[in-house]
Parts: sequence; structure tokens; C-alpha cells
Amino acid sequence: MYKIIIILLFFSLNSCNGQESEKTESKRKTESKKKEFTMERFDIDKFNRNQQNNVWTYIDEDGNSVRATKDESMVFENNEYTTKTKMDGYTIEVKTKKSPFNINKNFHANGFLKMIGTSFHNGFLKGIWKEYNEKGEFIKEVDYDIPYKSYPWEKVEQFLLSKKVDLMDPLTNVFRELNDQNIPTWYLDWDTGKKNALMFQIIENVEIDATTGKIIKEYQTFREP
Repeated sequence: MYKIIIILLFFSLNSCNGQESEKTESKRKTESKKKEFTMERFDIDKFNRNQQNNVWTYIDEDGNSVRATKDESMVFENNEYTTKTKMDGYTIEVKTKKSPFNINKNFHANGFLKMIGTSFHNGFLKGIWKEYNEKGEFIKEVDYDIPYKSYPWEKVEQFLLSKKVDLMDPLTNVFRELNDQNIPTWYLDWDTGKKNALMFQIIENVEIDATTGKIIKEYQTFREP
């Protein structure tokens, strides 16, 4: 009986130690994430030397197209918008040569990185987006892929390629959001390369249930040439 009690006590202590270890590890990861910061800053001086009407476009060393803009908004005073503007920061969008995804960066007015993530060139926000404060300290991150784990982008990509869709085509659109029934849904549309009797471009539209992968709706629309 004494041996049994000792054995049970041993396993109980190990279990508690294991739980405490998991809590400590979880706390360590959280603290580590809180301490994360970024040194990336927007080159304001270089932008000011090259911008025209608050926009600067150029090709980077990897051959990607970059668009940098100064973000301003109208100031609301006395119940109406005035001619005054508020400096909100800067934005950089990098269009990569071989990928349908853009790299998006927002910067605070002082130049520190505010937010970074990727998005489909005509559509949805993909993966993890991170946010930082004006000192470059990590605030939070959002994983936009979570509601679509059952039918992720990789399967959508396979579906589109099976239809011989050009992912880089400006007329190829991919969006995702909850539909009227609160179901995570993919919304796809692309140019079929065909025209109707009025010579309008025929656009194929498909809605896919992201929880089952089943097609909810499939129809065609038309676009003026």
C-alpha cells in the first residue's frame, strides 16, 4: 500500500511539474513576443527627394515594382471636413515578379514600421500580419488564414490552375469573407478569354465553401471591352 501511494504521488508531482512547465513555456513565448521589435524604418528623406504628388514608384534590386505613398486624411472639424490634412504615415506596396502576392507595409509618421503582411494582388489578406507601435515595439499579430484552414489558398490555387486561370492577370480576383449564412467563403472570378455576342468579355465567377471545399455557386458576368 505504501509503495502504491509513493507511485501515485510521483506521477502527481510529474503531472504538476509538466503543467507548470507548459505554463512557463507559454508565458516565456508570450513575453518573448511582447519584447519583439522592428528596426525597419521608412526612408523619409529619400522619399521626399524622389516623390511626385506624394507618390514614388521604382524598381528594386530584385526587379520588383515598388509604389511608395504618403498617407494623408482630411481633418473633420466643426461638423465638416476642412481643407486641413492630417499626416497618417507612409505605405509601401511591393509587386513581386513571379508571385500573385504583394508585400504590404504601413509606416508611422515618424518612419517606424506600423504593419506588415501579404495580400493577393486583387483580393484577400494572406497569412500573419504584424503590427508595431511608434517605437517599433510589437503590438499584436493576426492570422487571416485561420477561418480557411479546411480549404486553404493552396487548394484554391490548384482549383484555379485546373481551370487554366492566369493568377497574375489583373482581371483575376480572389476574395474571401463570411457569406450571408456566416460561412467562410472564397469568391473567385477571372477572364475566360471569350466574348459574348455583344463582344463583352465573359467573366467566370465561383463561390466556394471554405469549410467543405464544395462549390456554392457558379455563374458568368460580362465586362465591357
